[in-house]
Order: sequence, then C-alpha cells, then structure tokens
Amino acid sequence: MFSKLLKYEWKANANVLSFLSLAALGVGVFCGLLLRLIIYIADTMKDAETLALSMTGLVIMFFFALLAIIVYAFAVEFITLARFYKNKFTDEGYLTFTLPVNVH
Repeated sequence: MFSKLLKYEWKANANVLSFLSLAALGVGVFCGLLLRLIIYIADTMKDAETLALSMTGLVIMFFFALLAIIVYAFAVEFITLARFYKNKFTDEGYLTFTLPVNVH
C-alpha cells in the first residue's frame, strides 16, 4: 500500500521536479562552458590587468552557478519532504491510513 502511495506522490511531484531538473541541467552546461572559457582566456590573454578582470568576473559567475546547483539539491529535498509530510501526517494522511476513501 505504501509503495502505491509513493508512486502517486512521485507523479504529483513530477511537474515541479522535472522543471527544477531541467534548470539544473542548464546550469550544469553553463558551468562547463564557463570552465572552458576560463581555461581559454587564461591560455590566450597576454595583458595581466585584463586577464585579472575577466577571470574575476568569470569566477564569480561560476561561483553563483555552483550555488544554484546546491540550492537545487536542497529545493528538491524540501519539496519532497514537505509534500510527504502534508500527504502522510496531516488530515489527508490520517484518512489515507485509516479509512478506505479518496482525498476528494
């Protein structure tokens, strides 16, 4: 019974989690491109001042992209735990575990 409830829980979360996963994939691709750009600029630039300015900006962008991936991981956990708590330990969960009725 509990496995069936989890199946429906994942179906309910699919829209939000798929959007978040696509956003994390985009940020991951962006991080990869930033790393390649950082390496390219470090290898080809001759002027030290311009190199320092461009590397600083790129490293800051890379830091925020990594921060977005960490926020994604916490958001997925928070959404999953919040829905699980709502559906299992509130009045809806009480009806699910005690009475053979639908939520509606």
